[in-house]
Amino acid sequence: MIRKEISVLSIVLLSVVASWACETAFAGSLVGWGFNNLGQINVPDGSDFVAIDAGEWYGLALKSNGSLEAWGSDQNHEVGHLPNGSDFVAIAAGWDHGLALKADGSIVTWGCDTDGQVSNVPAGNDFVAIAGARYHSLALKSDGSLEAWGGNRDYFHRYTGQVDNVPAGNDFVAIAAWGCHNLALKSDGSLVAWGKNTDYYGNYAGQCDVPQGNDFVAIAAGHYHSLALKSDGSIVGWGGNDFGQATPPSGNDFVSIAAGHRHSLALKSDGTIVGWGGNDYGKATPPGGNDFVAIAAGGHHSLALVSQPVPMIIDIDPDVLNLESRGKWITFYVWLPETYDAADVNPDTILLNGEVSPALSWIDEAEQMLMAKFPRSEAQEILEPGEVELTITGELIDGSKIEGSDTIRVIDKGAGK
Repeated sequence: MIRKEISVLSIVLLSVVASWACETAFAGSLVGWGFNNLGQINVPDGSDFVAIDAGEWYGLALKSNGSLEAWGSDQNHEVGHLPNGSDFVAIAAGWDHGLALKADGSIVTWGCDTDGQVSNVPAGNDFVAIAGARYHSLALKSDGSLEAWGGNRDYFHRYTGQVDNVPAGNDFVAIAAWGCHNLALKSDGSLVAWGKNTDYYGNYAGQCDVPQGNDFVAIAAGHYHSLALKSDGSIVGWGGNDFGQATPPSGNDFVSIAAGHRHSLALKSDGTIVGWGGNDYGKATPPGGNDFVAIAAGGHHSLALVSQPVPMIIDIDPDVLNLESRGKWITFYVWLPETYDAADVNPDTILLNGEVSPALSWIDEAEQMLMAKFPRSEAQEILEPGEVELTITGELIDGSKIEGSDTIRVIDKGAGK
């Protein structure tokens, strides 16, 4: 029964992700911070990115049209040899190789192939998640089982077993990999780990000594440490902790985690990011703001996806406004993109130029339109004669930001009387 439930869930998830990644009108822009010796934080321009990941010296992103973009080090063709296409639905950045999951459930790889982490990619169309590490790669299949390929070693060619020792079973729902170890989350909320359990010098670190419990919902693997997010919104860390990277902040308002070389990041429910651990080049000091929706931690740099408002079409009545007129209202007619429903708008969040609230607002579901009336007496206080751009902002019921602008001509026929 569990196997069937996982298989159905995975297939549905893949279908949803494919549809969302390739067709949504909502996406975001990128920001990077930390070490920039190879351009790894020189993120590409644009506001159409939907997923990010970070390798040791490069960044990888998925765009809303299903295509890929990469930047930073290209020493092993991890940037310059990106596969073409617009049918990708998920990405994973290894140390210096990349993976992408296609809408048909198959995997493509590129970049460094010292241990077969690229060339030995398994065939098939039943994969639903991917992860990349230093010398190996990992994938989750739609039946809840795992598959790994590539090297079983660390930098000193010591055997570490990250490919050979994949646990059996069909009850896995999420995976993570970095360095030379792997993590997997099971359907009962428990964790498993395998691979290297020591640090760079071969001393015990414990990154594979997972905590007990059945209340975990997300995982992240760092170079020598590991993180897990619990269902109550708190974070636990274990493994190498020489810079405090495995000692997360307290709190129950975290929604996402990322682990890098010796630093960690977490995204909070209010859209802010916190960082801890090694902070060379400022990699654990994220930018301010509360509009972040995804995070990634690389070797000595970090990345984040910044939400962009859902664009709205705005029409203002009147389009010529006399400051001396006795009209009572300025009326805004608002349309969302076709993929949204007007009923998704939270009318209580609507503001004109970030200052004025509407006196009246209602939704015309037949026309898929929001109408908002602002008191002209209040609106005129923020207007000057000339061509003026007015902006409506607000939120959808799910908290997504919305924004749209239109330009009117403001005149003052009573001036000088």
